Amino acid sequence: MDKLFETILKHLPSELIPGLIAVVVAFFGVYFFKGFRNYTDAINDRTFLTLTVAIIAAFVIYQIQKPGMPTLASDVRPLLVVPDFEDDERRQFKSVFVQQLEAFIGRLNKDAAIVSVAAHITDRASAKLTGKTHNAVAVVYQPKVIRLDDKKTVLCFSLLLLDADANKAYPPVSAEIEKDTLQDITALLLGPLVANQKQNDPTLARVEELERKVDQLATAVFKATALSQAPPAARKYRAKHALVIGVNSDKDRQKPKLQYAVSDAQSMNAVLSRLGFATTMLLEERATRAQVLSEVDKILSSAKPDDLVLIYYAGSGIRSTDLWPDLSKDLILSTFDLNLKNLEANLTLNAVVKRLNSASDKYRLIIVDACHGTYGLPMRTASTATQAKTTSAERPFQVITGTQDEEYGLEVGSGGLFTSLVSKKLNDMADSNGRLSTNDLLAATSAMIGVGSGGRQRPKIVTLSGTEDVFLDSDGGR
Repeated sequence: MDKLFETILKHLPSELIPGLIAVVVAFFGVYFFKGFRNYTDAINDRTFLTLTVAIIAAFVIYQIQKPGMPTLASDVRPLLVVPDFEDDERRQFKSVFVQQLEAFIGRLNKDAAIVSVAAHITDRASAKLTGKTHNAVAVVYQPKVIRLDDKKTVLCFSLLLLDADANKAYPPVSAEIEKDTLQDITALLLGPLVANQKQNDPTLARVEELERKVDQLATAVFKATALSQAPPAARKYRAKHALVIGVNSDKDRQKPKLQYAVSDAQSMNAVLSRLGFATTMLLEERATRAQVLSEVDKILSSAKPDDLVLIYYAGSGIRSTDLWPDLSKDLILSTFDLNLKNLEANLTLNAVVKRLNSASDKYRLIIVDACHGTYGLPMRTASTATQAKTTSAERPFQVITGTQDEEYGLEVGSGGLFTSLVSKKLNDMADSNGRLSTNDLLAATSAMIGVGSGGRQRPKIVTLSGTEDVFLDSDGGR
């Protein structure tokens, strides 16, 4: 009997439980008050039937009216709307999620409020409609609970910012959300509220000025590095090859669907073609781990010394330790056949780097527009840098990303923030028949990326071999 009762409660929607309790109380109230000898008489009693109908009617009316009921004072704008999570039968993970955000945000803004709605929001359009209905700053959508095993559970969700019409996907994060992630979410949510207060608050104005100086400093560093690592003007590539990868979603819907990874890849493919690259493009179901690595091998086998090999990836970057804390650090590049329960079954940044490491007589560049930068990628030490100077045959190998290792990528307007700015700069360069080194490229875009993300996204460059920058030009382009 206990197991039967437990099974019923597990599968019974939680919003029905109060109504069920009310019916049970009414039944036993009638049964004992009227002194019935058996339960059948109580069930058939007109008083009990009337009470049951009244309870059901009241419950139905409440459910209909609930979405329109005021949840806050009229002068307080809801900060965030949180719907039900997929695969969260008892809403326990949703409850913990909301509690963590309320506790963290409440330290900074006690008036901030989070609205919980008893509904599933599975796409951006529905999130936008819900946000407008509640006049909210942001809406969580396509949230999901993923159980990796009996002891490990992670959460996935996307965040839509109504005013900026921007969204950010959070691939698997621990159910006990890390401080860095809470800070990122909080900064996005409070940003619109803070913006309205800057004119009247000198402290906030000073913070904004400090953020601008940080962006300027980052730009200055990229410019200085570009000068010190500038390749000779006479240097030319024999040929240029590019593999372009774009993945919005995986076949099993294990992570939030991105909006623009595929279109970003298409935009980058177009501009690289303008710059004279022979391109291969893998999108969605074609972008499996095996296919990506196979295409990398094909390009490396066909490329000759002094060719440029470029790999571009747009999709979700997942830190291995967010799934399995005991594993070594690595960045999973989500493919269509993503497998969150088996790290070795996935494409990783280190796996791609390892293949390109063997092609030391070729110029190599990896561009990643995803969360978490180059997480887990070994940094070149001073000793290896010195060794690279003495190995003249080894060509430069660099990785540039739109985020730092702890950051999440932002999608704005009609594309990823990083790719939108980079592809525009490369198109401008193609128009002028110019030439840009990797550090020149980031110097030209880093400040705009910082401003566009509210200071929550900064590009990054890692030099794995060589002492010069890889450069991009329109030689051989059209």
